[in-house]
Amino acid sequence: RFIAFLSLFGAVFIRPISLNLFFPKSIWRSIYSTNLIESFNKQIKKYSKRKEQFPNEESLERFLVSQFDQYNQRFATRCHIGFDQARAELQMMFKTN
Repeated sequence: RFIAFLSLFGAVFIRPISLNLFFPKSIWRSIYSTNLIESFNKQIKKYSKRKEQFPNEESLERFLVSQFDQYNQRFATRCHIGFDQARAELQMMFKTN
């Protein structure tokens, strides 16, 4: 469906909000919401505001990398709302030959 739409109208006319219409209905809410991203960004800002603990940019970079790694480990086994039910359909949509 998505590829046919792109071939007719081109990627220029697609708005981010209308993109969710091409995905299974069970994941629309997850696509539309940015709660996970916002909460992670808030956490990063909270801990990186204390500039005294970062004497240089490299120490800040090490801190950020460790935070990203912890986040990935925490959420690696989780499946976001609706994605488990839509797994088969999503695999078909993004199947590469």
